[in-house]
Formats: sequence, C-alpha cells, structure tokens
Amino acid sequence: AVESVDLVPREEAMAYSRRADIVLMINPPILRGAIPGKLFDAVASDRPILSFGRGGMIERILGETGAGRTVAEDDPEALRATIGDLLKGSFTSPARTAWAAAHTREQSARRMLELLDAVTRAG
Repeated sequence: AVESVDLVPREEAMAYSRRADIVLMINPPILRGAIPGKLFDAVASDRPILSFGRGGMIERILGETGAGRTVAEDDPEALRATIGDLLKGSFTSPARTAWAAAHTREQSARRMLELLDAVTRAG
C-alpha cells in the first residue's frame, strides 16, 4: 500500500523512510542538474529508492551507490517490474554506506566553510 503523509519535520520524515518498503524520489526534468536534499536522507535511510523519472544526478547517484533504481515517467510496465525488484533485492552496499557517510549535512557544512575560508584568504 502507498502511504502519503502531510508535511512533517525532518526527523519524522526520516523515521517514515526507515520504515518504508521503498523510498520514492520524484525526479522531474527541472531537478536533473541538482542533487535534492531528500536524496541525502533517502540514501541514509538504507531502504531501496525508486526514482520516478530518468536521468540527472539522482539516477547517477543511485547507479554509483546501488541504492535503488529509476524508471521513466511514461512506462507503467517498467514501474511495476522495478517495484517488484526493489521489494525482493538488497540495496545495501559499501558504496552506499560510504556515500551516505561522506554526504551528511555536517560534512557538507564543513566543506562549505573550508571553501569559504580558502576563498576569503586568497582574496
């Protein structure tokens, strides 16, 4: 069954993700050049991820980490098959664990501060 919930605080959303059979990522064309913040949380949830929409950074990261699969928005047969695969498979891997550890909010903030520090020293 698909469960839809209203807007909830981040920690509550993470709890939902950790209990989910599959974490859904919507991957519209406008996001194809970006890494949505929700992807960081989805990878960290250690649950299989289904990206609805092909291409872009979401598909690339799912491929690199083995964390899930992508399907085209206009292919219901592929969607059905992919959901079946996600429910049967294991999507935990050393690459996924390493990616999640290297891409926490704290790590991102530290890298940004280091970059800003380097830029202001050079200027």
